[in-house]
Amino acid sequence: WDFDETLIDENSDTFVVEKLACELSPNFNTLNSSGSNWTEIMNLQFEKMNELGIKKKDFEKCLKSISIHPRTIQLIKLLADTKNKHLQIIVSDANT
Repeated sequence: WDFDETLIDENSDTFVVEKLACELSPNFNTLNSSGSNWTEIMNLQFEKMNELGIKKKDFEKCLKSISIHPRTIQLIKLLADTKNKHLQIIVSDANT
């Protein structure tokens, strides 16, 4: 499984910024047009969020609020419940 846009129907990076510090959302366009790569952009966004006092528990709560499509949940359960259980792995590029 890929996490963003597959397992969850969101981009988790932009989701947490929009929900926890929406005033930082315009930075995505500014930083992207400056030639920064996504990892650099998110590092800057997270630094700003830290300065605003946003904590790990806030991120956790925010991420837990993202729903997973019911059919995705059904598929995960089906793959786990089959006679020849399938190994399921979440793969992430971790912004590299």
